[in-house]
Amino acid sequence: MFSLKRVVQWKTAQKDRFEKRQRSLAIDRSLKRDWDLRGRNEYNILLLGADHKGKKEIMQFARRFPEDTYTTGELAGYRLTIYRILIDSVKALVGAMDEFGIVPDSEESKSYCAYLKSSAFPPVDPQKPLEPKVGEAIAALRTDTCIAQVMEHSNAIKLSEDAMHFINSVQRIASPNYLPTPADVCRTRIGESLLSRYSFRNLSVRLFDSGSATRRSRKWEDCFETTVQIAIFVVDLACYDEPLFDDNSLTRMTATLALFKRTVEARWAERMMFVLVMNNLLDFQEKLEQSPLVENFPDYAGGNDSKSACVYLTELFRGLDAREGPDRVHGSQLEELGRPTSKVEKP
Repeated sequence: MFSLKRVVQWKTAQKDRFEKRQRSLAIDRSLKRDWDLRGRNEYNILLLGADHKGKKEIMQFARRFPEDTYTTGELAGYRLTIYRILIDSVKALVGAMDEFGIVPDSEESKSYCAYLKSSAFPPVDPQKPLEPKVGEAIAALRTDTCIAQVMEHSNAIKLSEDAMHFINSVQRIASPNYLPTPADVCRTRIGESLLSRYSFRNLSVRLFDSGSATRRSRKWEDCFETTVQIAIFVVDLACYDEPLFDDNSLTRMTATLALFKRTVEARWAERMMFVLVMNNLLDFQEKLEQSPLVENFPDYAGGNDSKSACVYLTELFRGLDAREGPDRVHGSQLEELGRPTSKVEKP
C-alpha cells in the first residue's frame, strides 16, 4: 500500500546522499586546487658534482636558520671523524717532506716529525679530547716553515681538500672541550640526508643530494626523470691540478668533466635545466700563480687571469651538452661559498 511516511523517508535519504556527494566533490576540488597551487610553487632541485663539500654547504646555505642546522649531539658525533682527518693529513704532509727533501727548521720540529711518522695512533675515543702530545706536535709544525714548503707541492700529494682547515684549527680541535662547528662538519665527507626540504615565503624547495658514491647514486638516478626540474652541478675550480686518489694519471677536474658529460647525456636528465656552480674561485686565483692552467689544459691561452680561466672551464662544461635545442647549461660563480683553506694561517 502507498505510504506517505515511506515516501518522505526515501526523499530524505536521497537528499542526504546528494548532500554527502556534493561535500565529497567540494573536498576533491579543494584538494586538486591545493595540489595544483603547491605544484606551481614547489621546485625539486638535484645536487650533483664531485665537490662534496660545496654541495654540503649549499644544503646548509639553503636552510632558513643555519645556526640551528645541527644539535649539540649531532655535532659531537663528527668529532672522531675530524680527529682522524687531522691526524691523517699531518702524517701525509710529514711523509711528503722526505719525498721532496724538506727539512724542518728546528730540532724540536724534527723530533715531532719523527714522532708523527713512527707512531701508530690507535682509534681515538670521540668522548675524549685529542691526545695532548698529538695536538702539541701539530701545533708546533704549523708554525714551522716546512709545512708551507710542502704545501707548494700539494697538487702531488694525496691530501684531503680541507686538510689545512683542520691543521690551522688544531689548537681549537685539541682543546679539552672541543665541539665541531657547522663549518667543520661541512669539511668532512660524511653524507647527510639525501633529501632536505626548505620553505622560502610561498615557495617550497626540495634539494636532493646525489651523494658522493657514484655507483650508489646511479641506482636511483632514473627516479628523477619526471620529478626534478633543475640540477645544480657543483665544480671545485681549485682541483684542476690535483690528482685523483685512485689514479694519478687523471686530475680531479678531468674526472669532474667526465661525470658532467655522462650526466647531461643520460636519458633521465633530458628535460632538466643545469646550473653550473663554479666554486672556490678565490683559492683558484691563488693557485694559478704557482700552477698555470695551461699545464693541465694545453689549449688554454688566457694566461693566469682567473676570469679568463674560469670562463674557459665553464665553456668546457657547457660544450659537453651536445643535445639540440635551447641551451640547458648555465654558469654561475661563487667566490666565498665553500672556499677551502690551502694556506698555513699565522697563529
